[in-house]
Amino acid sequence: MKVDSIERQSLRVNDRKGTMMVFKFFSKIKYWCLIGLLGCIVLFVTGCGTADEAIVLIPPGESVAEFPELEAAEQAAETRVVEPQTVYVYVCGAVRTPGVVEVPEGSRAAEALELAGGMTTEADPFYVNLAEIVTDGQKLYFPTASEAEEMEAAGKAAEEDL
Repeated sequence: MKVDSIERQSLRVNDRKGTMMVFKFFSKIKYWCLIGLLGCIVLFVTGCGTADEAIVLIPPGESVAEFPELEAAEQAAETRVVEPQTVYVYVCGAVRTPGVVEVPEGSRAAEALELAGGMTTEADPFYVNLAEIVTDGQKLYFPTASEAEEMEAAGKAAEEDL
């Protein structure tokens, strides 16, 4: 009798140890499970694609022509071509033909200068950043070398006054 009760007690202790080990294991990974669950919720709420994407399964043997709403959407997607915008830049100073030039959006100052005929021999070639992307309505002033020196001296004098 006593042996049976001792065996039962040892089984209970072993069962408790096993249960405690399971709880310890889950307590160690619960944070990772929570992070994974939050990640799944974020993916579900935000979606994985853009709003104007759609996945449509057309049964084998059928064409898009049998679904007029899909055909219209397909045509609209094909005709949605973005035209490059034109920007106008005023190029003046020591350039051959100062004036307003028309360049595609995203163009550099060098392209606007080229359309204005390039710099004169008196121009300071390092004053304007020719790699700068121009914007609509921008004024690009190319000073002569002497004007650039005067502007730099005035700028240094203004900094010393501060």
